Amino acid sequence: MGVLKNHNGNHNGDLLHNGHSNHNGNGKKTAAYKRTVLARREKQYLTERARVNRLALWSIILSSTPLLIPLVILIVNPEGAGPAAAFIMLSVAPPIGSIGAVVLGHIAQTQIKSKFERGRILAIAAVVVGYTVIAPWVAHWVLTAYRG
Repeated sequence: MGVLKNHNGNHNGDLLHNGHSNHNGNGKKTAAYKRTVLARREKQYLTERARVNRLALWSIILSSTPLLIPLVILIVNPEGAGPAAAFIMLSVAPPIGSIGAVVLGHIAQTQIKSKFERGRILAIAAVVVGYTVIAPWVAHWVLTAYRG
């Protein structure tokens, strides 16, 4: 197999377009190379429509589960939710959705920053809602355990 070469006859990745090396001798990328890569990514972001990060979308959906699960239970059983539905609304729904929203929201923020994607506000909102739901839930169970 032959080695691919750029228009200067050098191996791909060995030289930048201005003829300077992208390595500083110890195998690490130089600051100029990193700036060039970031500039190319930013140019691509500005010229192409960036997509919304999927994890940001899933995190905002998960953050709304503490609100959606009780609503679904009330729609399915409009006469009365009963003690089982109350248990689900107060014990199970908040941590499932909110913990998932917080985890996915933080991962989405990292991906959005590195890939120049959209959805930063969604990810931040999901993290805020997630922590807002988790904090009283944890406080409730800590106080219940302390009293009990």
